[in-house]
Amino acid sequence: GEPTGGTMSAIIIKLLSTWQMVMKRSLSNWRLLSSVMLGVLLASAIMAGTVIYFDALREMALKSSLDKLSTSEIDILVQAVKGPTTRERYDLVASVLTQQIDARVDWMLRDRMRAGKSPTFFVVEPGKAVTGPAFSTR
Repeated sequence: GEPTGGTMSAIIIKLLSTWQMVMKRSLSNWRLLSSVMLGVLLASAIMAGTVIYFDALREMALKSSLDKLSTSEIDILVQAVKGPTTRERYDLVASVLTQQIDARVDWMLRDRMRAGKSPTFFVVEPGKAVTGPAFSTR
């Protein structure tokens, strides 16, 4: 069953005496322990520095590759097969898209342009009729 108060105190006393023995042995071999600790510290610093160095190197290589391309070669085109049909849906899709662009590729953008295209509909504000030469050609 469950440990009683007497067995719990016996376990705690054993842990404390073991801890004291570990500390005494560690202090008697302080030179070995300090060299091991210094080695672990240096290895950790080198490993952390390597990750940071390679991340910076990768970013520099990407920037160098992008600088070699013309503006038209590095345009990013985002298309939707079926776009939003109301202004509210468009605002929702545009805000999600803007958040994703800002989070992922904003650091390499110079300009943003938005455009809409529809093969069958005229784009007008809700409630307004299409009139004029554009309407008569349809």
